[in-house]
Amino acid sequence: MSATQGCKSYIFPVDYDKSVRLIDTPGIGDTRGIEKDAENFGNILRYIGHYEHLNGIYILLKPNNARLNVVFKYCVQELLTHLHKSAKDNIVFCFTNARSTFYRPGDTLPTLREQLSNLKERSNIEIRTDKNTMYCFDNESFRFLAALRENMKFSEDDIKNFSESWKKSVQESWRLFKHITSLQPHRTEETLSLNNVRKNVMILSKPLAEIGQLIQVNISIIRDQQKEIENSSQSIEDLRKDFIPHF
Repeated sequence: MSATQGCKSYIFPVDYDKSVRLIDTPGIGDTRGIEKDAENFGNILRYIGHYEHLNGIYILLKPNNARLNVVFKYCVQELLTHLHKSAKDNIVFCFTNARSTFYRPGDTLPTLREQLSNLKERSNIEIRTDKNTMYCFDNESFRFLAALRENMKFSEDDIKNFSESWKKSVQESWRLFKHITSLQPHRTEETLSLNNVRKNVMILSKPLAEIGQLIQVNISIIRDQQKEIENSSQSIEDLRKDFIPHF
């Protein structure tokens, strides 16, 4: 189950005249099933509808997913399905808990690139995975600060390691903000319109299928009647008696 059950917005001042709004959203691949994912996506779309644009779209991953499993494949494909193709240049990948992989994407990167390669083959949409679109952080320095607040004791070596982790994560954060602010913002209207069209197509699919089935039934009835006429040895008058009702 996703730890984040609904969209929440947080504003952080990053300069004397600038602030960054981070919108935290529920994750994909909820253990309650695809119906819950669909509900979460609906909530996300309604939430971002209050904003004219998005500067960046962060996809959070862990750097230790070596296998192309069903959940990972579903999560990446489902997310990209709901985004307009114009959002591709605003997508970045953030790898958490990255200290164990020396602040690198680790085994997840080949898996991710395979997914994106498949996407390019299917839809000719390329999402880059390079230094400008990948950022590695670690959460342990935050946990360390929380532990200090509770008066837990640490050795000098531990403090040094946590401090280094903090510095590295701060550097990555600034690098991320610098990249995002250099991009052309993605207009949320484009993604919202795409999803509205998809929703309408899904709503119309059932009645259209029923209409198509009814047409096929009528065609079959007409063909049977044509065959009956062609194979009949009766005269025109006799056929009229069969097909024209008498009052």
